[in-house]
Amino acid sequence: MIISFSSAKKYSMKLAILLLILAVGMIPISSYADSGEIGYKLLPEKLLEYTDGTLQVFVEADGLMIPLGIVGLKATSTDSEIIKIIGIEPANEYITNIKIQALKPGEANIALAATGFFSQEIPIKVYDNNNFPTQIQMKITPNVFPVDGPKYGYIGVELLTTGGLPTKAESDTIIKFSTPNNDIIELEKDQVLIKKGEYFALNEFRVLSSGDAIIFAETEGMKKISTFTKIQKAAEPYKIQVYTFPSKFTSYSGASAYLIIQLQDNDGIPVI
Repeated sequence: MIISFSSAKKYSMKLAILLLILAVGMIPISSYADSGEIGYKLLPEKLLEYTDGTLQVFVEADGLMIPLGIVGLKATSTDSEIIKIIGIEPANEYITNIKIQALKPGEANIALAATGFFSQEIPIKVYDNNNFPTQIQMKITPNVFPVDGPKYGYIGVELLTTGGLPTKAESDTIIKFSTPNNDIIELEKDQVLIKKGEYFALNEFRVLSSGDAIIFAETEGMKKISTFTKIQKAAEPYKIQVYTFPSKFTSYSGASAYLIIQLQDNDGIPVI
């Protein structure tokens, strides 16, 4: 919450009113500005020739996704005969999906550039498809949610060979999902379909509260698997941080000044 003072003479009266309003609510100011870099996750983790995939791109700091969007994202393939970019679209306000096609076995890089971020190249390898599926693999984006992070996550599940390489389904394959932690996350679907000729599928979940949640995935004839996702909790006790802008002013200048109040956890992270 920001309250304007027309002059220093009214400062004491305004401050008293401000402290009364403080109990009603406040708007946190992000502490992540100018501190993030481009993070990514490839779904599925390994690409087969003649299949499509998704490169999810987001802002991260210290290995955690943070609640900022990327504006003006550009993506280019270094070898369009191996990896072709077919589209860029927002998944939500924090994640951008880059749709790609794997055309033949080999390696290529996806070059990413956006205003305010260092450019980078992401290496991607395309595998040939000549094996039988014997197991499934599950990946979560993100697998750790910061205190004021996004409220939705993605689950990618894919078919693998005994050697750990992705492979196509020989028939329609149903993957069932479950979690005992329904107070922490809510699964969008309890099952997804990997169609014949494809080898991965996506599911989503919604964050309800903080804590550790386990997600199970299973399909007929293969080992049941699980993975954890962690939703961080604000460190208590909470505290109030007060800033003034400008930090110094005189009663003769006639200029306005501002008092900024922010609710933070014990580690100094803004709390909504």
